[in-house]
Amino acid sequence: MKPINALVVVKAFSLSVLLLLAACATTSTPVSSEQLAAARSSFDSAERAGAREYAPVVMQSAEDKIDRAQQALQQANYDEAARLAAQAQTDAQLAEASSQSAKAKNAAQELQRANETLRQEINNSPSNP
Repeated sequence: MKPINALVVVKAFSLSVLLLLAACATTSTPVSSEQLAAARSSFDSAERAGAREYAPVVMQSAEDKIDRAQQALQQANYDEAARLAAQAQTDAQLAEASSQSAKAKNAAQELQRANETLRQEINNSPSNP
């Protein structure tokens, strides 16, 4: 049996490390891109729900984080891009929930006003003794 050449072992190890690093680098980009797309989708959904009116500060925060995540992604700072995208998505979801809550509260108040108006009309009607 031939002795193992140390140079061959070092080269094989180096190649393995390079392949591992390449695999990690290629998997980081799509994850960050997908997270950024999810953040944008949540942001768009929040906008459709009227969050700019009901939660403008949170929406601005989400928009800023999406922009910063895009910049980080372009600079190959994938961890930062993923972190910012996740925060932006959370902000957008909060803004949408706040908007829906505010709309529901307004609708409930409107129903209460309508009920009160009906009560007054019933109490003031001439057929009521």
